[in-house]
Amino acid sequence: MPEPSLRPHHPRARILSEMCAEFGLEPHTDDFDTEQIEVTGVVSDADRVESGDMFVADIAAGHNPTSQFELAVERGASSIMTNALGAEHVQGDTVPVLVVEDPRLALGHIARWVYRTDPDSPKLLGVTGSRGKTSVVYLIDYLLQTLGVKTGMSTNQERHVGDERLDARGVAADADELHAMLARMHEVGVHVASAELSTQAVIRHNFAGLYFDVAGFLNFEATAERPGSPDSSFEALVELFSPEQTRRGVINIDTEDGQRLLEETRVPVSTISIREDAGADWWVCAEPTETGTQFSMYGPDDRELHTWTSQEDPHSAINAAMAILMIDGAGWDVEQMQDALGRVDGIQLEPRSRETLDAEARGRMRQDDNL
Repeated sequence: MPEPSLRPHHPRARILSEMCAEFGLEPHTDDFDTEQIEVTGVVSDADRVESGDMFVADIAAGHNPTSQFELAVERGASSIMTNALGAEHVQGDTVPVLVVEDPRLALGHIARWVYRTDPDSPKLLGVTGSRGKTSVVYLIDYLLQTLGVKTGMSTNQERHVGDERLDARGVAADADELHAMLARMHEVGVHVASAELSTQAVIRHNFAGLYFDVAGFLNFEATAERPGSPDSSFEALVELFSPEQTRRGVINIDTEDGQRLLEETRVPVSTISIREDAGADWWVCAEPTETGTQFSMYGPDDRELHTWTSQEDPHSAINAAMAILMIDGAGWDVEQMQDALGRVDGIQLEPRSRETLDAEARGRMRQDDNL
């Protein structure tokens, strides 16, 4: 039985020959009539393959992927996409094989085409940086629900589409998973989603084929071994904050990387800082309380917001402000959030524990057993 996933329940099949024509691809051999082969999903993990899926595998030198390919075919894969190294290990002629130079980059674009991902629906908000990404995504999700919006969310801790939830077990979502989630969101009427984008995920093209309504940058964590960010990380970050990937951005300029990104981005941005004299569009001041953190945000045209969060982390105020500005950029303004937070007495957010997630999973399994 495939691993649990969040994907469309009623996929519309694509024809493999049409995919080849769309992307300029040719099967590795001429043994198959690609006009008769349907593709209903795209998966990069053989354990998640379902009947009709294309299995996409990026194989590195020195690895033997034969067992992955065999498992994918056993689970019902209709086709395989891999690189030249991978193609050498596909056994027999059971399914057509497409060979591409960079399967990870192709993965997101193929998934977008197969799932017919709409770049405008649902709106997608992505958060990157070294510290605070998960917190900001949870905050975005909480704030949107406070506004009465049905949401989807992807972090390394959990993913959800409306009431459907999945334990992510510390693993970043690949591009195929994100596209499948967006397609499922479209099915159930979810209008906006937020996603955590680790630095490694950005480098590995986990957002390929996706278009963000708003992208947020928090920071890069400098260490003694790695002062600042590697060039590859920053180049990928600039690519994310480009008109080809996102409509607008929110950037924390309290770090050198944030200031550098502000200079190099080609999309409209709002800037944020914890220092009033930093020259940011918005600055945030915070004061710890016995039960959390009281904070205020001050922006252009005398706009401001005052609220409280139950989180006591020293970065809780800037994280909450980042979430608020990203939602503001997506179309729900700061004033609406001030009214909503007033009704619920501030931000009272506690992400679910692993124990809670496991209990929910066991409950779903019992429900399935009773069907």
